[in-house]
Amino acid sequence: MIRSSLFIRHKIEKKDYLLPFGQAIVERRHPIEINDTVAFLWDILAEDKTIDELTDLAAKHYDMKSDEEISSLHADIKACLDRLVKDGAVIDDNGAGRGDKDENSDGVSFATEAHGKDKSCSNILIKAKDLEVYESPDSYYLEFPVFEEYKSADYKKSDIEKDYDLEKIAKAPREEFLASRWFYGLKGLSLKRIFVHSVSILYKGELWLFAAPAGTGKSTHAEKWLADGETKIINGDLNMLGLEADKVYAYGTPWCGTSGIYDLNKYPVGGIIFLARAGYEHIEEMTEEEKILALVSRTVSPIWNKEMLESILDTAGKIVDNTIMCRLYCTKNDSAYVTMKEYVDCQKKVKEKN
Repeated sequence: MIRSSLFIRHKIEKKDYLLPFGQAIVERRHPIEINDTVAFLWDILAEDKTIDELTDLAAKHYDMKSDEEISSLHADIKACLDRLVKDGAVIDDNGAGRGDKDENSDGVSFATEAHGKDKSCSNILIKAKDLEVYESPDSYYLEFPVFEEYKSADYKKSDIEKDYDLEKIAKAPREEFLASRWFYGLKGLSLKRIFVHSVSILYKGELWLFAAPAGTGKSTHAEKWLADGETKIINGDLNMLGLEADKVYAYGTPWCGTSGIYDLNKYPVGGIIFLARAGYEHIEEMTEEEKILALVSRTVSPIWNKEMLESILDTAGKIVDNTIMCRLYCTKNDSAYVTMKEYVDCQKKVKEKN
C-alpha cells in the first residue's frame, strides 16, 4: 500500500482533507474528509506499507496492547484503506487506485509517447479525451485530440509574463480560441486569479455570480434578473476572479461557453451564489469550509500539479474571506429570482451601513 501522488493533504478550517489534482481530476476524484487516524496513516503511506505494518505502527501510536484491541484496529484500518483505494487516494499491491477507465479517462499508462512527438524528457500531467498535458523543465506541451486543425501547442513557462490581447483572441479561429483559455488560465494563476464556472450579472454596480454544475439552471436564473431593464449578464459561463487590496474583482475575458455573452471590463464582485435544485426556494448560509470547497469545485483553472492546486486554494481562501457567499436551493420559477433579489438587496444595505 502507498498513497497516491495525485492527492495532497490540506487543512480547511479545522478539518483535514485529501484533495485531488492532475489526472485525479480527470478521473473525477473528489475531496475526501479524513479524521486524525486516517491522517496518521496517510503520512506513513509516503512509503509502501502492508496492512500488518500499518496496524503495528498504529497500535504503538495509540498504545494498544491487547489482542482484541489490535484485531479491531486491523479491521478498521483495512476498511479505511479499502475506501481510500476506491476513492483513488491509495494504491494497493495490485495497482488498484491508480485510475479506472471511464468516460473521461482512457486508463492508459503514462509512460507513453503520443502523436509522434518525443516526450522522453517530459512528464505527463493529464491525459483525457480532449486534452493531454506534458511538462518539461521549461514548457508545457498541450495536445488536443478532438480538434481537427489546432492539434497541439507549446507554452513556454517564460511566456507567463506576456500580455494577452483579449479582443484579438476573441476573433481567433475557434480551436485556437478554445485552446488559448488554458494559457490564459496559467497567466491567471501567476496573478492569483482563478476561473470560476458561473454566470455573472451586473446589478447596481456589482457583479453577482451564480455557480453550479452544468444543467442546474444558472442561465435560466440569471435571465430572470434582466426584467428590470438595468441588470445585464456580463459573462454567460466563465468568470475570472482575483483580489486587489482585499476587494474581489472579476476580470473580463472572452471565454463564455456557448452563451456568446462576455464583457472585457473589470467589475467589483458583490457575491457568489451556489445554486442547487430543490422543490422550493430557500437560502442556506455556508460555513467557511463549505465555501472554500464549493468555490474550488467550480474552479476550471489548470490544476495540473500540486503547486497549481495550492495556488488555487490560497486564492479561493482569500476570496471567501472578502465576499458574500451562500447557497440558493431553488426551482426554475420566478420565485427563485424574487427570493435571491431580496437576499442580495439586504446584503447590499448591510454593506452600505458598514
